[in-house]
Amino acid sequence: MTLLNAILNVVGILLWIAWRTFAPTTSNLTPGLSRVSLVRPAGSGSGWRWSPLLALLALLGLRAVFYDSVATSVSWSPTLPLTVIAPALRGDSLLRMLLFSVLSFTLAFGSFLFSLLLLSILCRQLPDSDTWPRWVRLNLGLLARLPWPLKLLVPGLAITLLWAALQPLFAKFGIIPKPATTALLWEQAAVVGLCAYLDWKYLLLGLLVLHAVHSYVYLGANPFWTFLSHCARTLLQPLRIIPLQLGRIDLAPLVAGALVVALDHWLPPLLHRLYLRLPL
Repeated sequence: MTLLNAILNVVGILLWIAWRTFAPTTSNLTPGLSRVSLVRPAGSGSGWRWSPLLALLALLGLRAVFYDSVATSVSWSPTLPLTVIAPALRGDSLLRMLLFSVLSFTLAFGSFLFSLLLLSILCRQLPDSDTWPRWVRLNLGLLARLPWPLKLLVPGLAITLLWAALQPLFAKFGIIPKPATTALLWEQAAVVGLCAYLDWKYLLLGLLVLHAVHSYVYLGANPFWTFLSHCARTLLQPLRIIPLQLGRIDLAPLVAGALVVALDHWLPPLLHRLYLRLPL
């Protein structure tokens, strides 16, 4: 069931991408694009524009009904993995399953959106005329216009505010205890917000591995590899002050990957202990 839920979250993200990327609207265009890009196949109209979004809403509702019908019989207690805490929602209530369906997708979509934010920071010097930077900025919408230092703050701030808003609802449903004070609530929210940055490990490791492979193996002239290499070089820029070049071998991706793995090993237990020690 957990795997099925993850797959459905991916389907939901793909529906969102379809809505943002392929909707026939001039607002999706960036300056400098040819007017030829406005041409759409015959028959594509405003109905298609909203179809993926409506399908996403239907997916969230229908899977909640499905979870409610099978969760008890398969002894499945859905949880929301937040690193320092994993609130469990009993599967004996349609309202709880609808809450889980929406929040589970929200967390998955948040991870996707935060990954795009990181990519937009790394490719900020690339023009909109390039395919992949334009795609990243299109899916980010208004967030793409933020200065890059503010983009760095968005994941932690967004999850902090989300947790602070949801905690009273969780307490009402008996999912987690109500904090004794408002200060404790915000301290818990801040620690949970810091966990949002841990999801970047997958993107960072993927960038470093693919960049290392592309550096030594010719994979063609596809714009994707140019975009990926640019993002990886920007990521590795702080390490350039250290001599990590041995002849034709660049050790920077290896060192950066080791740092990501080390942080992923040490930070979650540290944040968990900090959460348990609250209030400070």
